[in-house]
Amino acid sequence: MPCLVIHAPSNKPGKTSFKKTVADQKGNRYAINSKIAPKAQPGCTVIVLDKPWKQRAEGILVELEFLTGDKAGAGIQRYNVHMKGLKQVPYKPERLNRNGVNFIEDCP
Repeated sequence: MPCLVIHAPSNKPGKTSFKKTVADQKGNRYAINSKIAPKAQPGCTVIVLDKPWKQRAEGILVELEFLTGDKAGAGIQRYNVHMKGLKQVPYKPERLNRNGVNFIEDCP
């Protein structure tokens, strides 16, 4: 089963914390490149990580909300990541790109 991985570090000022991301079931303004975005379809698994505090939650992707005119420094489109059913699970690290996201084709 494929899964989208996003990083929500609790120790970064100005960023939405892991706790708030899980509570709101929404990740704000993630730079998701053109190779990952088309693969991240509603219904796939979403993993939310907080690497510094070794926290992990898993749920289901509801929608990648395209943010018109909102791009990261390298011109990468930003999205809000809407999720449901997020539950905290034992921590297991995952690789992330420099924007704090990844897509895993065959998630365990």
